[in-house]
Amino acid sequence: MKESMAKSCDRISELPDGILESILSSLPMKVALRSSVLSKRWRNLWKYLWIHATTLDFGKEFAKDQTQEQFVNTVNQYLQLHSGNKIEKFLLHFYPGEHYKANVEKWIEFAILRGVEELDLIFCKATEKVAGPNLQLKTLSVIVTDAYAVDIFAPNLKSVHFHGDILYGYDFRNVSALEDVFISADGYEHTEPEHDFIQIFSGVSHIKILTMCIAPPMHIAMLEEYIPDNLPLSLPNLQELQIIIGGQIGEEYLGYTFCFFKHTICPCLEKLFIDLSGSYAPWKPDTAKEAEEPSSCFFYNLQIVKITSFRGSDTEMKMVKFFLDKAIVLESLVLVVASDFHLEKDIDNIKDGDGVASQSENCNVPLRILHDQLLKLPKASTDAQILLFEHWEVDTSLCPKHKRAAYHLDNICCY
Repeated sequence: MKESMAKSCDRISELPDGILESILSSLPMKVALRSSVLSKRWRNLWKYLWIHATTLDFGKEFAKDQTQEQFVNTVNQYLQLHSGNKIEKFLLHFYPGEHYKANVEKWIEFAILRGVEELDLIFCKATEKVAGPNLQLKTLSVIVTDAYAVDIFAPNLKSVHFHGDILYGYDFRNVSALEDVFISADGYEHTEPEHDFIQIFSGVSHIKILTMCIAPPMHIAMLEEYIPDNLPLSLPNLQELQIIIGGQIGEEYLGYTFCFFKHTICPCLEKLFIDLSGSYAPWKPDTAKEAEEPSSCFFYNLQIVKITSFRGSDTEMKMVKFFLDKAIVLESLVLVVASDFHLEKDIDNIKDGDGVASQSENCNVPLRILHDQLLKLPKASTDAQILLFEHWEVDTSLCPKHKRAAYHLDNICCY
């Protein structure tokens, strides 16, 4: 009876190799490796699958419960088994330190020599170089902490995503095919060093899509005060811009935002996304000087402006007024209110006469009243629609190219 049940339970092992390999290919590599202990039938199936694998995932799940030495030895063993000529995607999440830096460089070279098209790297304390005249790489994602510099030389590269510390150097060379860049030091904006964002963006000035944190506008504001000859910044092909501000916007950050548009030439800009999502804190008096709106700044092709985590504060309303006043052909201004937007706040929080939300401790106003305020604002474009959404109303029609991710750098590397 038991023998009959065992045979019945192991019918899956009787399937053809092709089907079993297909099953294993849908599993993480560490899980597929464990299948080798099931029976003789399964012992080497994962090896056949791995030999020609086009996606090599040495990510967080792979690194789990391994020391640095174990991780390095395991990756080396896997790469020795791999004999395929093509890698489409290579993921590596690791803390190499100085001791294993040579291994990391060897692994990246391994992927590059096999024509890797998508490279996803998460490092701690590293200086990384991704280079080669015949590099087929099209997408590069780098997350780093306590790093020094990133050097990219990739003629076929179309997309770069960088998140982490503000580094001493970002070197983009021969990236003529590059179309979109995500560069964010969200949470690290006030850390040293203060590097030259003008130089960084000059190396990718031809891009069409850009996502950035508030650090570049901060840098431009500093240049305006101390080194104005280094301005303006030119992004002549830019069509979509997303600014990640990471929380409520006060006069200081609003001033940085205004300063960016004052000194940045982007005549083709069509879509603008401003992300204010972040932890809410009760409003406190703003000690920064009042943000100065650039009178000579106009947007002649800007059609879409979308602001997420909107709360209707004075500074946010000032920003809305700016875009309505300066965007000549604006079609839609989309505001998605924050998840902590209080619809039951007392309407006495509205300033008398000017129709703007009071920036008191209870700076939120009822949604209906806020909508009425917005409709009364003057517009340079008579066709502009003002659309107000609650946070749970999913609006997938107007989304930026890049999604903001919550990176937890302290827990992603193998120590």
